[in-house]
Amino acid sequence: IEIGREKLDFALAWQAELLKHDPNLKLLSWMRFVPELRRYLAEVKKFGHEVGAACGEAVLGGRMKDERENALRLLHPKTAPEGAVTVGATQGTGAMGLNFTACHTVMDISYDASPWKKRQGDARVNRTGQTRPVNFFYLTATGPKGQRTIDTHLMLLRLNKMRVADLTVSGWVKMLEEE
Repeated sequence: IEIGREKLDFALAWQAELLKHDPNLKLLSWMRFVPELRRYLAEVKKFGHEVGAACGEAVLGGRMKDERENALRLLHPKTAPEGAVTVGATQGTGAMGLNFTACHTVMDISYDASPWKKRQGDARVNRTGQTRPVNFFYLTATGPKGQRTIDTHLMLLRLNKMRVADLTVSGWVKMLEEE
């Protein structure tokens, strides 16, 4: 069941704008949930460029192993094709040391609570061999009146390297009431 499309629609419109300015865009998009990844990549396929998935299960209709190998090929500097590429991935996917340095634009669409997974994901792109500055973008949902949501706080906690486990329920309630 599709509950809302606001974040997805924004991500797609933003990506379309990036593609206008960079027809060779190599974009890595991180998501927390597999259904969210499937929905996003189904929409991105409509752009008509190569799309890959790195996930703990098949997302694009093929075999998981083949999808993951294709995603690695699409963003590896020695095998990345000419033209635009989008790879969508769930956080914590794959092994340590993956080289996605053909990519220089990363979009986090949803957030796992683990700062370690965030660092690991960033290190796949921003590592030895990267030849361009890497741009990281974070999408967060807001409440109906523009107020911060748990989504926003998770992203802020990850960027500040705080541990979500350190917050109590009353701590979460306090953060949300401060808005």
